[in-house]
Amino acid sequence: MAVPSELLRCTVYSLVPPVQNTFNEWNLLLSPEQMGHPSKTGEYDTSLALDSYYLKPWGSVVFQALKKQHASTPLWDFNYGEFVREFKLVAEALHVQLSPYQMRHSGPSIDRAQHLRSLLEVQRRGTWKSAKSVLRYEKSARLAASFLELPQRLRVDSPQSTMIGKHRDRYCLDLFSGRGGVSRALRRLGFRCFEYDICHGADHDLTSKSVLSNIRTAIFRGEVLSVMFGTPYSSFSVARDRTSIIRNHLHPWGIPESSLSAEDKEKVRFGNLCAKSTLRIIKWLQHFSIPWCVENPHNSKLWQLPPFQDLLLQPTVKDLGIDDFQAQALAAYLGPWLHGSTLRGYVRIWLWF
Repeated sequence: MAVPSELLRCTVYSLVPPVQNTFNEWNLLLSPEQMGHPSKTGEYDTSLALDSYYLKPWGSVVFQALKKQHASTPLWDFNYGEFVREFKLVAEALHVQLSPYQMRHSGPSIDRAQHLRSLLEVQRRGTWKSAKSVLRYEKSARLAASFLELPQRLRVDSPQSTMIGKHRDRYCLDLFSGRGGVSRALRRLGFRCFEYDICHGADHDLTSKSVLSNIRTAIFRGEVLSVMFGTPYSSFSVARDRTSIIRNHLHPWGIPESSLSAEDKEKVRFGNLCAKSTLRIIKWLQHFSIPWCVENPHNSKLWQLPPFQDLLLQPTVKDLGIDDFQAQALAAYLGPWLHGSTLRGYVRIWLWF
């Protein structure tokens, strides 16, 4: 409910943890007086409680990790111009017409429509001077009508319908799941999630045509919400070059077999099958604009494969490096996380009206 410019000025100092006998929730201190930047209404030290129900399952973990940084560190690593550019790309991908300022009004609309806060609480939370300014949020019929104007697939994909169980037949997929850290984290957040990894047996072998066929069917039936790929990188690792080189820039799919041992041939074969399965599933996901993400070390030779190079040229595919701080935050929620990893994929942001 805060003005975007006020939020973007926030530093780690502004993120205030719960204090015994004072308040039980994390708070955001907007426009601290010592910073010299008043709010839109000319006020300082406005408190915004981070107590929305959808923050409860995961918010404290992220907030605690953020507080480990220096107090002067900005909470966001982007400016307003960068935010607007990304916002427009997401809106275009979802085929909806939106402006960033509408996000300020989405929270109050939801709070009143679902009776999460009183009108007075909404007024205080949004720092509106006049009660007349918040009467618009009593128009729940207008909110419902606006929601019904959205395409059917967006109404079905709304966070509320997923989290409160209206579509419990839909689920996330954790592919090449390994120890299943992503699956466990998603389940704690209230999502259904299924794991696929060869360690679970032949029925979970993602290089198998029958298993791929089952996943394709699930995607085309509209059962899949999102997919995380932990594609094996052992044959794509640069570390193994110290003993034997099995891939290079000229031969990203593997150097000529005549130069490989029998063991290395099998590693290249299996690695290529896993990469091709990943690419095949991504193609199906993109057909329906379903979010996906691939995790591998930033220097993995997997990224050198031509199809992955082509993917990275697409405007909706993003590249996110994981630094030390982010690795610690992920480890707190997912378990051990590889420092130096890179997440690349199409990540759709849910927009609240």
